[in-house]
Amino acid sequence: MLLLLVLLAAGCAGWTPSGGLYEDRSKHYSVNLPDGWFMSNSNSDLFLTRNGPELQYIFVQTQPLGKPLIFSKKTLYPGMKSLDMAEYFLENNALDQRMTALKATDLSTGQILGYTGFRMEGTYENSDGLTHGFIYYGFMTDELYYAVSYSAPQRAYFKQYADDFNLFFSSFRIIQD
Repeated sequence: MLLLLVLLAAGCAGWTPSGGLYEDRSKHYSVNLPDGWFMSNSNSDLFLTRNGPELQYIFVQTQPLGKPLIFSKKTLYPGMKSLDMAEYFLENNALDQRMTALKATDLSTGQILGYTGFRMEGTYENSDGLTHGFIYYGFMTDELYYAVSYSAPQRAYFKQYADDFNLFFSSFRIIQD
């Protein structure tokens, strides 16, 4: 689910400089966009990059509860436990052939922004065999599952732009109707 949508966004041509407050009322969230990054104009989910999608990206994706995941076909459901959500993420993305050697190196479960969820750090290899690091937050409200992630090549960019992602996520808010 995560990588497929990232790859779809990577092929899109339109990019706008980002910065300032971004709100998506249809998906019930707001977030401060980092300066110096670019936002895809062609993706229904929020997709940002600084130097190109292959070098680093920040991605916010939502999925209605009850809709099957793209690879595993399992469904997220209201009341899921944090650890179950994390296992679904790993199972689903392990089936994506473009994301091999997926490994979680750090996992914490509990409340994310006041909702049941998890935070995971880890690595995977892309289809070229390059190791990427990732940080992934997954949590759900009564209606939507939120996936907020950052990924970059482990060796060159991951640590360099991780602070941008941490600031981004710290500003993330769910908008109540």
